[in-house]
Amino acid sequence: MSTAAGSGAGGLNAVARSALARLASFLPTAVATLLTSRLIISRFGIDSFDAFILILTLISLVPLNNLGVGAAVTSAYAADGPASERSRRVTLTAARVLTLSTLGTATAALLLSAAGAWPRLLGASSGPNLYCGMAMAIYAVSFLPGLGQSMLLGVHRNHVTVLVQTFFTPTILVGTGAIVLLGVGGDAAMLVPPAALVVNNTVTFVLAARTTGLSWTWLLRSLPLRSREPGASIRAMSGPVLVITLATPIALQSDRIVLSHVASKQAVANYSVLFQIIAPAIALIAASAQPLWPVFAEARAQGRAGPSLTRLTVLFCGAGTLLGAVLAAIANPVAELIGGDAISLGVLLPVSGGLAIVTAAASYPVAMSLMDPDRVRFGAFLTVLALPLNIGLSIWLAGLVGASGPLLATVAVGIGVQAVPGLIYSHTWRAPGRHRPATVPDPQLLASARAVSC
Repeated sequence: MSTAAGSGAGGLNAVARSALARLASFLPTAVATLLTSRLIISRFGIDSFDAFILILTLISLVPLNNLGVGAAVTSAYAADGPASERSRRVTLTAARVLTLSTLGTATAALLLSAAGAWPRLLGASSGPNLYCGMAMAIYAVSFLPGLGQSMLLGVHRNHVTVLVQTFFTPTILVGTGAIVLLGVGGDAAMLVPPAALVVNNTVTFVLAARTTGLSWTWLLRSLPLRSREPGASIRAMSGPVLVITLATPIALQSDRIVLSHVASKQAVANYSVLFQIIAPAIALIAASAQPLWPVFAEARAQGRAGPSLTRLTVLFCGAGTLLGAVLAAIANPVAELIGGDAISLGVLLPVSGGLAIVTAAASYPVAMSLMDPDRVRFGAFLTVLALPLNIGLSIWLAGLVGASGPLLATVAVGIGVQAVPGLIYSHTWRAPGRHRPATVPDPQLLASARAVSC
C-alpha cells in the first residue's frame, strides 16, 4: 500500500473510531441527561431547570475557553509530531494565552455578580446572581486542561476524547443527585455543569500528556518564565479560528437567551427538553465528521483530490434525515418522561429539531473541508455573515412561533449561508498543488460547529 493510500485509510479509520466511540456514548449520555432534567424539574421546579440550562448555554456562548489557540496546537502535533520542539513551544504559548483567559473570565464573572448584573444579562430565566458568577468562575478553571482535546486530535486519538466526554453528563447526574441528597437547594445545581467540565477536561489532559509524552509539570513550571522558556507564534491558524470561535456561539447557540427575552419561560423549557433529545444525534454527526479534518488536509498536502466532498455530504445528510425523522417521531413521549405535564412540545418543535439535525449533517463535512489556513478565512467570513442574520431571524421567528423559531432560523442560515456557499467554495479549491502544508483545526470548535443545530 502506498503512503498516500495508507494515510488516507488511517484517516478514514479515525472517522470510524470516532463514530463508534460516539455511538457507545449515546445511551449513557441520553439517559443521564434525561434523568438529570427529570430530577431537577421534579425536585426544584421549572425555574431551577431554566437556570440550570442557561448556565449550560452560557458555557457554550462564552468563547474564552480556547481563543483559537487549540487549532495551532493540533496543527503543530499533526505536522511536526508531538515530540518536536516546535510542538512543545506552541503548546506553551497556547497554555499562556488560556491562563490569562482563565484569570480574566473568573474576575469578570465575579465582578458582574458584585454588580448584580447577571439577571439583566440572562433575562427572566436567570438563576441567582451570585451562583451565576460562581458557575462562570468554575468554568474558567477548565480552559487550560481543555488543551488535551487539541493534543489528542493532533495524534489521531479523537476517539479517546469522545470516550472521556461520555462521562460528562453522568458526572452532572451524580452531582445533581448529591445536591438533592444533601438538601442544599436547587440553586446549587447551577454549579454542577462547570464543575463536571473541569473534571472531564482534566482527565482528558492527563491522558493526552501520557499519549504525547508532554510533561505537564514542565508546562506549568514554564508558564511564568517567558524569557527562559519562550513560546512559538500561533497566529497563522489561530487568527481566523478565533473569529469563528467568537462569532459562532453568539450567532447560533443563543437560542435559549433569545427565548428568555422574547418568549416565555415555558418556551425556554420546551426548547431545552427538545434539544436534549436531539443533542446525542448531533454529537454523533460531529464526532463522525471531525476526523475528516486531517483526511482533507493530508490529501491537499500530498497534491491529491481527497475524498469526494459531495458524496460525503450526501452520506451524512442521509444519516441525518433518518436520525431526525426518528427523534421527531418520539420527541413528545420522551418529553413527557422528562417533564411530565409541565412539558408539551407540540408538532412544530420536534419537526424543527429534526430539520436542525439534517442541517448539521449537511454542514459538518463542508466545515471540515474548509479547515486549512487558506480556506478557514472563508469559513470565518461565512460565520461573521451568519451572526446578525441568525440572531435577527431567531428573534423575529421566536415572536411568531415561539420555541421553534430559533431552530428554524438556524436551519435557514445553516443551509443558505454556510453549507451551500462552503460546498461551492471548497470545490473551487480542489485542484492539486494549490495548498499549503496540512494543518488540522481545533477540536473545541465542535461546540461552535454544533451551532448549526442549536
